[in-house]
Amino acid sequence: MKNLKYVLLPIICMGFTSCNQQEKKNSESPGIQKESLSGSFDSASLTVGQNINDILKSAGVTVKDTVLTDEVTLIGNERMAFSSGKLLQYNGISLAGKNNKNTNKVLLHYGKVDQEIGPLAHEKNDELGMYQIDIYSEPEKKHFRIT
Repeated sequence: MKNLKYVLLPIICMGFTSCNQQEKKNSESPGIQKESLSGSFDSASLTVGQNINDILKSAGVTVKDTVLTDEVTLIGNERMAFSSGKLLQYNGISLAGKNNKNTNKVLLHYGKVDQEIGPLAHEKNDELGMYQIDIYSEPEKKHFRIT
């Protein structure tokens, strides 16, 4: 069941952007904070191929802001995890939160080419390959429930 979460959540997040216009009418749920993001970072705007350093700069975070995680990534990639509310924004919704065991976080998976071996699967240094948002708190989970 735990592994199913790691497969379904990225798929749901990607599908969410395609049905965003329909969902906006029903997005006002109790416990979810809608914030004005004019000029602020939004995870929904991330695209594969963006430079990881540009992403961190636009969100106003640094490598020092990362949190420890035991998540795995693809061979030829590195990952950074953040629990900062600066990165936990998705379509204007704050996803920052935690439950009694875990804290919500966003993981950025990016290419890191070994200089001796070269690219293993067409990776490019510091380019975003995918991102993952782990949500553990109930109010934020409700935002992504499909009915």
